Amino acid sequence: MRFKKELWTLDAGERETLGRCFADMILDTSSGPEELARGASKIHGSTYRFHRDKGTSAESLLNGHMGVGDAVTVSVSPDLFALCRGFILDLGPKHVVLGVDHALKIETIQARLSKRRHHPSAGAKSPAPAVKFRIDKDEFSAGMGRVRDNLAALFYVGGDTTRLRLVVDLDSPIFDTENNLLNAVRASSRCQTLARSLNANQTLAVEKVLCSRDYTMILGMPGTGKTTVVAQLIRMLVEMGKTVLLSAYTHSAVDTILAKLEGADFGILRLGNIDKVGLDHFLDSVDGD
Repeated sequence: MRFKKELWTLDAGERETLGRCFADMILDTSSGPEELARGASKIHGSTYRFHRDKGTSAESLLNGHMGVGDAVTVSVSPDLFALCRGFILDLGPKHVVLGVDHALKIETIQARLSKRRHHPSAGAKSPAPAVKFRIDKDEFSAGMGRVRDNLAALFYVGGDTTRLRLVVDLDSPIFDTENNLLNAVRASSRCQTLARSLNANQTLAVEKVLCSRDYTMILGMPGTGKTTVVAQLIRMLVEMGKTVLLSAYTHSAVDTILAKLEGADFGILRLGNIDKVGLDHFLDSVDGD
């Protein structure tokens, strides 16, 4: 609710400082409206590219909390709020491409602004100033609303029947107490060496993961060694010839686990905006590879 309130109580610059808005954005019309609308899909009616106003010294657009796929609201501050809504399709340090639900016509917007701001129409006409847009993260489409949409998608025709069974029907996850992966790990001297650094509860958690058919949830108070378990699991799975995808809600959580893998004898591909990844010590340890 606080984030929703900010849309009305904070200006674009203040929200950009918090990472939830792109301020002073200029609509790129150099390619013409036909070119800008090319690539529009059924989800959004028009596609537009915005870039930073050259007169601003703001930092990279990658530094905030907005990324590809996020829902956004486009406005002209402070006069025209929520001209259109859409999603971020592409994002770079100085530009953003949006797919939106309404066409943006600069002439129409300038006419509306002139009327609202009571600009004099008599006398010599000077070129209209560039319209500066603000692109806000759409707090009305984020949070629990996104969660509800994802849950509803489980019930659609052709939806994920496995997750429907686990999430909605609350079926218990299935574990194969004796499977090939678990037996292979037990037979591997390298994996057994890794397991010696774990206590009894951590070892039990590792074995549960290895024999899981659906998912395994590992619970523990802070300091009980969950990160260590994940790091050792990754080492064991790679030793077994597996490829591991590690994801987390925050970049720092991923970095914390990767720090535990410092000195690993296998390759790691770290994905994420370079402005948000904090792994200088890890990158140095792999000699830039």
